[in-house]
Amino acid sequence: MVDERCCRGDRSAPKSEASNAAVAVQRHVVDRIHALKNKTVSVRVGKAVRKYNVVKYDGPNDLVFQ
Repeated sequence: MVDERCCRGDRSAPKSEASNAAVAVQRHVVDRIHALKNKTVSVRVGKAVRKYNVVKYDGPNDLVFQ
């Protein structure tokens, strides 16, 4: 459930009870989001190779799309 709004960088609660609604998401979308949490990318810097997580933050209060 989405219980927060973001408008031009301002994050706050929804304006009204009517706009605080559950949004249906298909299961394959949820599966892809979970798969992104485990995905890494490799970057070659000279002879070294560094690995970075695609999703930097995945806590319960973090944004789904960062």
